[in-house]
Amino acid sequence: MEDSLSKDDLIHDIDFYIFAIEKVHVNPYRLISKEGFFENAEKVKDQIRSVGTERFSALDGYYYFQQLAASIRDGHTRVSPSPKWKETVHALFPLEVVAIDNRLFVSEDLGNIVPERVEILSINGIPAGQMISDTLKFVEGTLLHYRMAHWSQYLPLFVHTYYKMKSPWTVTFRCDGEEVTKEIPGIVMGEAAERLRLRMRYAYSESSLTVDGLTVPILSIPHLGYGTDKMFREFIDDFFSRHKDGRYLIIDIRRCPGGQGERGFQILDYLTDARVLPEYRIFARFVHRVSAAYREEVENVIRSMYTRRKIPRFLWRIPFYKLLMRGSISADKYARVLSAKVGEYIEADQFHKTRRRSNKFRGKVFLLTSHETFSAGVVFAAVFKHNRAGVVVGQETGGRLGLLSDPIELELPRSKLRVQIPVAILELPGEDLDRGLKPDIEVAHIPEDYMRRVDKHLETLCEVITI
Repeated sequence: MEDSLSKDDLIHDIDFYIFAIEKVHVNPYRLISKEGFFENAEKVKDQIRSVGTERFSALDGYYYFQQLAASIRDGHTRVSPSPKWKETVHALFPLEVVAIDNRLFVSEDLGNIVPERVEILSINGIPAGQMISDTLKFVEGTLLHYRMAHWSQYLPLFVHTYYKMKSPWTVTFRCDGEEVTKEIPGIVMGEAAERLRLRMRYAYSESSLTVDGLTVPILSIPHLGYGTDKMFREFIDDFFSRHKDGRYLIIDIRRCPGGQGERGFQILDYLTDARVLPEYRIFARFVHRVSAAYREEVENVIRSMYTRRKIPRFLWRIPFYKLLMRGSISADKYARVLSAKVGEYIEADQFHKTRRRSNKFRGKVFLLTSHETFSAGVVFAAVFKHNRAGVVVGQETGGRLGLLSDPIELELPRSKLRVQIPVAILELPGEDLDRGLKPDIEVAHIPEDYMRRVDKHLETLCEVITI
């Protein structure tokens, strides 16, 4: 990526970004004062002015914007680095990691040199703890345990574009109590290989846990936005058709960063008796701020829907989306946004009608959560717990019960970076809106558990499940 931005370009985009936050964001000053945010913006401008170079790449600019976005600390206000940043490097850093208690552990080595679960002590001589403290300011989110968990996803980006380290890297790690230093070459991943890797990470799947000879099915949902709605519905329906008569069921959303909230409600349809609970409240409060940008986003979504369904353009004035999205919370939300004035706050529908399922599961359900569970994952967990669909086992979620949601994307005019700004206040049922969802049965983790490949969640379930 060629250097193409001047200091004036970056400062111009900073001003544009501040204006967008003021006009679009539903509540930017919940956790930082307006004065504090504007002060941060001036500090970022001073940083830009003080740099010796006169030209910047969009990736260099990304860090200035992301530092400002992350200071809002809501988890959905963020800046996306150019999606083509990987094309700017010859070979990619191959280690994927998890961060636990300010320590780094290898979760996967795509180059097959470093054993999984070993602790990384340093990369090119920079201690792992220092790398975390240097860059945590760029990671969005409110709760520290979420930001630490989410930081792991950023490591390759930081290695290449913040520290500007190139392949090969000198990595020191602890393996079987001994410190080992190895030179780690980068890897070259084609588009097909990258898609396969993401599919393996985010695709929903089925596994099982055996307890005293009883096989308990596990439904893993690592992302509520993966694949098409049709794929998701068919997978879920088939899963419950095969397991509806079981005694126990485990639903695993420990790695779920979010996605489409309505998919969580679709799962709950298989756990809730429509005759007993024909509809239920899913939010305590769901408020949207209407802006010109938000309205344009809604109009674009509807146009795309009509185009996919091949509805003739002369019929677009008719609100067919209400019929196409019948039963969806979004249909009500879109209608209210389009009829409201810019600057108004509108309340969206808060209820979900339970759909009758012949393959409803009637056994006992356990829901697994972790510090990584965020956004739509938290929505599902909170509604699951509130409606007594089962027992929540694990850790406090990374996302709060009082979250800012439904981010829309805007493009900064000169850097062309994409920014996400939440337009909704979503309050979920629970005890403390400033905290994540607390589990019914808490599971504590220590780094040594990870190193020994001990899954404390499943160990806890083995103790809880009775035959």
